[in-house]
Amino acid sequence: MIINKTGAVFKYEDTVYIIGEPVVGTNTSVYQGLFGIITEIRDGTDKETENDTPDIYCRFHPPVLASDRNQTEKFFSDLYGELKKIEDIALDCVIMAPEMILPLAANKIQLTIFLLEEDWAVDNECGHDILLFTDFIDAKKELCERLSEELENGCILLWKGRDDFIVDETDLSYKCYLDNEYLTSHYSISIQYNKLKISDSVFDNIRKNNTEKDFPNCFIPEPYNPYPLCIGKVKKECDNCCLYKDMKLEGGNE
Repeated sequence: MIINKTGAVFKYEDTVYIIGEPVVGTNTSVYQGLFGIITEIRDGTDKETENDTPDIYCRFHPPVLASDRNQTEKFFSDLYGELKKIEDIALDCVIMAPEMILPLAANKIQLTIFLLEEDWAVDNECGHDILLFTDFIDAKKELCERLSEELENGCILLWKGRDDFIVDETDLSYKCYLDNEYLTSHYSISIQYNKLKISDSVFDNIRKNNTEKDFPNCFIPEPYNPYPLCIGKVKKECDNCCLYKDMKLEGGNE
């Protein structure tokens, strides 16, 4: 079997490999740490190697950092017993065993995060702070508390009322400064949205740690839900359990 169509899927030992999908070399290979893509997969009688595992063809990108380049050159030099430079190393069509690469799934779970950024300069001192939140309300609460402190006891109280005091405010940000003195006299705080990609393994560990501590052994969490209910074991007692997502008693789903 030969698979080489972009987007085609091949599953081996619970791991999914996709043609065109990005991968990284693992520490079981001399291509350790190099990024690339899967170009072809061969299995059965179509394999070129005698390995028991499928042949996964990859095209690796030349390393751009000096440390990665030096590491790869050292690996290959040690392997062949002679000096090897990047230009001497095959990167375009490399046959890898499954354990030699880690697929970097493009459809990782995405979590919206909120960045609270604060920046200030006053009296020849300056500072910058960034906090990350998974809940917008928590981020907004922190913004309001910090801004309130500056309004009541901080630099804004000192500058307020001056003719050169400038304020720029939105529903998610507050910025003020002294005109023509911004570098030395300013205060700003804002909330920004961003996306955080979470790998399936990390997400599963988070869910496992949370459920193991707080729920009974029979608990089977809903997949891809940060606050999961139990999907149940199709037992009669599940219908009466408050953790069951399809609970049929009062408070549950009819």
